[in-house]
Amino acid sequence: MNNAKLLLALAVAACTESADTQKPDTQTPADLLITGTDKGVTGSLGETTFKSEMATDDVLDIQVHINGMVMTALVNFKSGVIEYDGYTESTGENTQMTDEDRAAMVRLEHALAKVPAGAPFAVEKLRSFVATEAEHPTTVDLQDIRLTAENRSWTSLCYAKNTYYHASHDCDTGGFWIDATTLDDVWLSSTGDLGGPDGVAWYFGAGGTYQACSGSYSCSRYNVSIPSAGWYTGIEVDHDTRVEYSYGNCFGVCGAGCPGTYQFTVDCVNHDQCVRNGHITSSGYCDDQFSAASDDWAYAPDCGA
Repeated sequence: MNNAKLLLALAVAACTESADTQKPDTQTPADLLITGTDKGVTGSLGETTFKSEMATDDVLDIQVHINGMVMTALVNFKSGVIEYDGYTESTGENTQMTDEDRAAMVRLEHALAKVPAGAPFAVEKLRSFVATEAEHPTTVDLQDIRLTAENRSWTSLCYAKNTYYHASHDCDTGGFWIDATTLDDVWLSSTGDLGGPDGVAWYFGAGGTYQACSGSYSCSRYNVSIPSAGWYTGIEVDHDTRVEYSYGNCFGVCGAGCPGTYQFTVDCVNHDQCVRNGHITSSGYCDDQFSAASDDWAYAPDCGA
């Protein structure tokens, strides 16, 4: 079977099963179309179109056309250079991500996540790119050039999967590694959405009043009353120094989606901690954490489920 036929078979396999034999949460969306090419894949999901092809033996070329915008990544695996661009398709002018764009990228990530195991490299990297860009803040430019190197621009945490690991960020509350901006123990795993604003659980060491926040466009702070010590969901803790344990919703996995890409890195766990511990995905306070994590998708290894 050639590459084109193989990819088509992978993409539509779930769609052709009967309702009696297929689980709904693993069904590949009927409008996801993937076609193999000599160099990779092209495809579409509704009005969104994409391409992921090896331009040369060392260079991966990704393009996603979404909501009238073109997002691109040119990855040179030999030199370690990534070139990003994003622009309005009709005019070529620079543009920025919006909430609607992020929602469309999340939908594409969810669709690609349901392509059966064994998909070619071009599909895997496309999904990783889309998952990362689904969290791209409005206030971070879409144009960038990154020079990457292991343990400098990205650091894998495969060795820490299914254990606790620390995470921190800097913001208006304070800098990196002060108590208010740091969680001492984040459980790194592919644990799914546990409910609440971020799909995570928090451990409270005692009953009492804690600082929390809520909101889709900004994190509005309020006090929440906890009756006794234990794990709780449905709350987003807001820089409260008495809370140090959290898990769920693939904490530490790079990009949107859960189960995610299974790429765990230092930058990605810090970004997750920022947007789940007093801020939202589009918060400007988490811009530097996103920028630090934005190249990890291309090089970090898959740590496995």
